[in-house]
Amino acid sequence: MSNRLATILPPLPEKTGSSLHIMALAVASLGFAFANSSPSHADRADCLGYPEKRQFVEAQSWWKRTPNASGTDFGHVHLGGCIPERETHTSEITLDVRVVMHANPGKIAEVVLVTKTPSTETTRIKDKSLAGMTCPTGTCEAWLRWKVPLSWFDSSGLQEIRYRVYVDEPDGNRMISSLNYQTYIRNGRPLRPVTRYPYLRGKGWYTGAGYCEASFRQPLPDAGVSSAFSPALAMVDHGASNDRAVTHAEVLRDADFHAGKPGKTLAEKSDSLGPTPVPVGSDSAEGAHRLIIKADCDDPRGSTNSGILVVPFKVN
Repeated sequence: MSNRLATILPPLPEKTGSSLHIMALAVASLGFAFANSSPSHADRADCLGYPEKRQFVEAQSWWKRTPNASGTDFGHVHLGGCIPERETHTSEITLDVRVVMHANPGKIAEVVLVTKTPSTETTRIKDKSLAGMTCPTGTCEAWLRWKVPLSWFDSSGLQEIRYRVYVDEPDGNRMISSLNYQTYIRNGRPLRPVTRYPYLRGKGWYTGAGYCEASFRQPLPDAGVSSAFSPALAMVDHGASNDRAVTHAEVLRDADFHAGKPGKTLAEKSDSLGPTPVPVGSDSAEGAHRLIIKADCDDPRGSTNSGILVVPFKVN
């Protein structure tokens, strides 16, 4: 990639300051939450009613036949919810998690939650309540609710939470969608923040193809942004031996693939992209938008493994 696209960005800022172009006006809208109340009364889709600010973020994994090739096509699996990205917690965290399958003939094996600290990576929840769920045609949706005690983290400060959904496909292979994000833990234990890839990531995985990843390299904005909003994004190979190279990178605004809406292309490259700022708000209408960050990794078997990250933002 070019030197401009390979520029290493400075450390992630806190969720305050002009670098995010955050307006002073708090905005309550789709994908954002500002009310302080009990999670039992939270709106799990609009993110209202949680004790801290949240945004609805989703990771997607696709295994699609590459155009003009003879590979397999097993659709999508999505995994996400209203996440407390870089918010501070002093008590148990309640998480509502949504799983979506689209044109996917595979069967869910389990959905898991992993906590990651500088010294541990531990699977804390193995939820098999959706085991056997399949969706060979159309779109199917299911919800889970998890509780995360702060004792699951052996350190305080910035720590990581990961969601993963495992789908066993008809060819005997497995598809995984993975969402990684960071949040601040105050549990009285030694202050040791995570430093390995401490940013929001959406990953697609397939047997024999490894991970294909899209990432958002700065804290999500908690409020409306200006038209100058240009978040740092990346779709790059982290170098694992079993990961296929990124063969197509694309950033879209307001695309809805299930509804056949292509959205507006904001950046595109025939290999990896980033980390680099992408101007996403410059010609956006006021109101709520979705940013789709898509990494494609072609596989020699004739299919493409894709990792997608979907995040909301609102222009004031």
